Amino acid sequence: MRTVFAVAAGILILVSAQCRAESYADSLYNLAHKACYEDAEYEKAAFYAFQAIEPEPPKDKFEEINFREILAYAYVALERNDFARKEYSKILLLYPHWRPDPQKTPPKVREVFEEALREHEVHAAKPDAEVLPQEKLRFNASWRSLVLPGWGQYYKGQRVRGAVVTSLQILSLATLVILQAEVNRRHNIYEAREGNEGMTAYDEYTRVWRARNVVGYVAIGIYVGAYLDALYTSVRR
Repeated sequence: MRTVFAVAAGILILVSAQCRAESYADSLYNLAHKACYEDAEYEKAAFYAFQAIEPEPPKDKFEEINFREILAYAYVALERNDFARKEYSKILLLYPHWRPDPQKTPPKVREVFEEALREHEVHAAKPDAEVLPQEKLRFNASWRSLVLPGWGQYYKGQRVRGAVVTSLQILSLATLVILQAEVNRRHNIYEAREGNEGMTAYDEYTRVWRARNVVGYVAIGIYVGAYLDALYTSVRR
């Protein structure tokens, strides 16, 4: 019974904490919205909006967008266009299709947003190898190399290396298949023969079997090496 009460109390505490957090965020939004759009107190609006997104932004991205929109608007009014452009860029990263209301947005604010939009489109058009952080780029490349050796290198912009790795992997696997077929054939031959002919056939079988194993190890080495290269090698920019 005590356990049930403890669990219920924990749930109530969590719910009440969540409600307080939401109430605080709503309060900040109301204050920021009023200061920005009704009272034209842009310093206050920027302060309230900044408090809501720093040091940790809201979990709801649309709530974060609302605060960043107010912050950007206030920055334009305060003639801090560079800061406003950064806020609009962050909004576009959260939701690339977001656009300010043309009926409620002054021309000066729209102009700053258009600048941010153009920068965002140029940035979005660049390949991942040029814009992603090295850690994320390497992670994305590593799982691609698990699917197809060389794909990860190609993804990182290392096209020649990727083509070489993929070609070597395909060549090693094709050779492995051919040698495996030859191993099977040689095995059948030496089992069907006796005496000296059988010994000679067995030696031939052993030679091909060893060659098959070497190529198999090479194929595995290429696969593992491509994965490790994609995972740990940084891209020069």
